[in-house]
Order: sequence, then C-alpha cells, then structure tokens
Amino acid sequence: MSGKDQKKATALEEKLELLRSVTKSSAANETSILVDASKYIKELKDKVSQEPEQLGSTSSSMPMPRSEAAERSVDEQMVRHAVLQAIKKCMDGSSI
Repeated sequence: MSGKDQKKATALEEKLELLRSVTKSSAANETSILVDASKYIKELKDKVSQEPEQLGSTSSSMPMPRSEAAERSVDEQMVRHAVLQAIKKCMDGSSI
C-alpha cells in the first residue's frame, strides 16, 4: 500500500471510530458501524419530529406564532440536511 493509500485508510478508520463513538456503537466492521449510525440518525430524526408534538401538548392551547413554527421547520430541515451530508461524506470516504 502506498503512503497516500495508507493516509486514506487511516483517515477512514479515524472517521469510522468517531462515528462509532458518537453513535455508541459496539460494531467492529465498517458496514455494521454504518448500519448503527443509520439507526442512530433515524432515532434523532424521530426525536426532532416528536418535539413539536410534545411542546404542543405541554404549552397552552394558543396557536404557535407563525415565525416560531417557520423557525422550527427550518431547524428540522437543517438537521436533516446535515445528517444527509454526514452520511454522504462517510460513504464517499469509504470508497478507497
């Protein structure tokens, strides 16, 4: 393996280890780490989508101001976009 390939492999291993630690995965191989990360991301997305429902049930019966609702929608879109970008980067980096 050339020096350049070794650097790529090392960088990928570091990224996978970081992903593994963030998702609290105990998986040992690349595919399992990505599967665990995918499950973790789905859980986060579910939490994000449930948050407005939980807030609505605990707050008064008054409707949410339009700007706050729009802000939440933008925040959710930003989270989804960031998650998709992270997955794409991880997948692109794994094709050594």
